[in-house]
Amino acid sequence: MRLLEFYTNNFRSLSDISLSSLGGFNVILGFNGYGKTNLLTAVYVFVRNLTAGIEKRSAEDRNQEFVLLWQSYDTSKPIFLGGKLQFSEQEVEKVTGKIQPMAIEIVNKLSYVNGYVEWDLDTLKVNGTVPSKEGLDDVRKLLSYASGQIEYVPIFDQEYFDNIMKRLVEISRSPINLRKYWYDFVNLVSVTIPEIKGMEIWDSRKLVLNVYNLPIYIDLAASGFQRVILMLFIIWLSGNKILLIEEPEVNMHPTLQYKVVKLLKSWTD
Repeated sequence: MRLLEFYTNNFRSLSDISLSSLGGFNVILGFNGYGKTNLLTAVYVFVRNLTAGIEKRSAEDRNQEFVLLWQSYDTSKPIFLGGKLQFSEQEVEKVTGKIQPMAIEIVNKLSYVNGYVEWDLDTLKVNGTVPSKEGLDDVRKLLSYASGQIEYVPIFDQEYFDNIMKRLVEISRSPINLRKYWYDFVNLVSVTIPEIKGMEIWDSRKLVLNVYNLPIYIDLAASGFQRVILMLFIIWLSGNKILLIEEPEVNMHPTLQYKVVKLLKSWTD
């Protein structure tokens, strides 16, 4: 699955955004406060709620959280979140049982009415045409599948990275027949960061690095090492997911920044 196009308006600080020719490795550049995080958030909200317009979903804004999605909190105008998703023949067959490539363009409209956020479908096209009633079921299945194929990696969120660490520890404890996956990941880390000669889990929960034959606890290692290892693990687990990574280069030496970006590019290709 690839996100080929994305468009939104009235979303947080984003007045009007239209991006095309996506679908691969994309880098967002800009000064602080220019909306980079808001753009990533908009893409995430769009993909996670692909079927919301078709289902005419609504949610009560009890804690005044949803109103924060509106630019300048002006709820008199709707928010539009849309884009074009491309699915391979294999993905379409896996989800619908039919063998054909499929490109779905969908635009959802969000309105704020009496303290409720209401979703509605604005545009829906499959391979350039409006789907029939029979085809709508397949579209719904594909969009439901796609809504889970995205991962947002924050610049820092302790709870998020704690959960990643738990998953990493679980894989390290895999049965013998699955241990090769753990060794594959360790090899990926060593290739990316040659200083790390190996990794182990101590005391059932602590990740320890072998750096030039010296054991270093992950919580005592440089923050750049921590983030790189956890990011590598996220990339390694991602499969065909869309990855939204906030400031992947933070706290890294320029050489390490280059290696991580090169890895992301090759992984995307």
